[in-house]
Amino acid sequence: MALISKIHIEPYEKQQYRIKSSKSVFKEQNFYSHILRSIDANKLTNVFKNDSIIEGLNIINISLINNNNTITFSLSPGRIIQDNTLINILETVTISIDIFNEYNILNTNIEQNYFEIDGDVTDKFSKNKQFGLYEASYLDLNHSNWVVKDIEFQNNKTKIYPVNPIMYDDTSGIIINDNFSNLSSVYGTILIMSKYRFHESVDVQDVEFVPVYVVTNNYFTTISESIPSISLEEYRIIYGIIYIQKINHKISNDYYFALNGTAININGKSLFVRNTVDKIENLDLGEILIC
Repeated sequence: MALISKIHIEPYEKQQYRIKSSKSVFKEQNFYSHILRSIDANKLTNVFKNDSIIEGLNIINISLINNNNTITFSLSPGRIIQDNTLINILETVTISIDIFNEYNILNTNIEQNYFEIDGDVTDKFSKNKQFGLYEASYLDLNHSNWVVKDIEFQNNKTKIYPVNPIMYDDTSGIIINDNFSNLSSVYGTILIMSKYRFHESVDVQDVEFVPVYVVTNNYFTTISESIPSISLEEYRIIYGIIYIQKINHKISNDYYFALNGTAININGKSLFVRNTVDKIENLDLGEILIC
């Protein structure tokens, strides 16, 4: 389990959230700002549940692309409160995750027993990593249990030395790397979370929407384990959970979603899928309804 190795977020850029000299949520910093970070605005958020979705930010437009190697989806615009900060997301956020990567074989060397592919991919093929080879003319080359013995990058090309002997001089096949391989399971879980932590001393603080990939035993396993890559001081809102199944070197067209309000346990803390605010009670002057 790990953070995804490749992520695309659009549109996404740094914003000037608060003018240093401004003490007001109006004038220079107005309600068109992406984040209202004045002390007065943050005090207002205390009447809501912290780390909550106020409105929107639903998963939309989910699809498979890149020959069913990549899953892509969007979060609709909306508002959240994270770390006592009210955050407006004004545009749709699009995220894609490469579950698999495909590589064309440039050269096959039988004597030295290596496949050569373009570019530096040494971070994808560590020693003892298992990978697959498909669509080769020699059918004996087509299987998913190739194992990396060694790897070398030179002259903008990567040589993969497998433990398995290469018996045929064939460059017609495609090498498939599962970025999150686990031989015991073909199932996986994608948690869509936001990474943010308020620091008053920082003038520009980004909010990142980050998918976290976890290997699970089936579609509906409740996640209850340690995820070392996640700090719950920064990742505290779960916008959705997508369960997927991998078939050979592609993602299945069938995927499932966790129900809103589903409780999961990460690093010893219970979190809820789409912790939304519907109604605020017990205020001195009545109730606030979120419509």
